[in-house]
Amino acid sequence: PGAGGGARDPAGAFGRPARGHSGDGVARSGGGARSGGADRRRGWPDDLPERLPPPVRALAGADGGCWVGVVTPAGVVAVPGRWCAGQRIAEVAAGVLDAVGADLGAGVCVTLDDSGERRPDRKVGCMLRATVLGRPLATAAGAVVRLEVACERVTWWQGFRSGTEHTFDRLH
Repeated sequence: PGAGGGARDPAGAFGRPARGHSGDGVARSGGGARSGGADRRRGWPDDLPERLPPPVRALAGADGGCWVGVVTPAGVVAVPGRWCAGQRIAEVAAGVLDAVGADLGAGVCVTLDDSGERRPDRKVGCMLRATVLGRPLATAAGAVVRLEVACERVTWWQGFRSGTEHTFDRLH
């Protein structure tokens, strides 16, 4: 896909885009987890800083494949996942998280990348550094764990330009 078309599904882990993410089966923290009990989220990708280049905002706002960085006893590892942008959910195969011994309480990062072009000036991507909200839940079949995240910072790149910005979604 071109810039803004969403990241490819790494390793083909999830096939077609997920459907019907209406929020059922997803752990969400109530307003009490945020300062003053108010939910500060404005909606995704509106929570992203306006200074981000449009192709980066479009990539973060589209469903697609991603890599999820998790802390394990052996260090940080990246596992394939699926980004559900509208709900800020990263889906990861439960067996993968179990196999690596992921500590989801230590935070995660979600990397979205559109590097289908060979030229470095055409590569676009971002890494969302986040906290997992509530308790991660497995789907009914138990095959996929759905992680709702609160993005605290975003590191982005577009060609030879890059930067790191705080988001409006961070927990206080």
